[in-house]
Amino acid sequence: MSNEIDAAIEQLTAAPPPPAPAPNPHLPAGVPPVDQAYDPAPAEPSAPSAVVLHKKCGTKTNIGPALAKSHRANPGLFLTMPCHKCGGNHAVAEFTWENGDTFAAAE
Repeated sequence: MSNEIDAAIEQLTAAPPPPAPAPNPHLPAGVPPVDQAYDPAPAEPSAPSAVVLHKKCGTKTNIGPALAKSHRANPGLFLTMPCHKCGGNHAVAEFTWENGDTFAAAE
């Protein structure tokens, strides 16, 4: 019986691998099918978070790089920011960048 099991195992492990799937005609050239491993391009190194100062209470708050970039690119996009000491949201006019620049003056 052991010989039969060994023969069956040998037959299964000696089988050739299944053929590769045919290319999907609905995908553009070079796009791998979903079932194949996909390694996306490495992410760009993220910018450090930025520090804002609430002029009313003097509290410094770190904001993430994406939010800081949005504020710098379009200062009028956000109307309020949270202050972790005072609680709640306050007008962006009450905040400056840590270096003293206002949101409107920052580049």
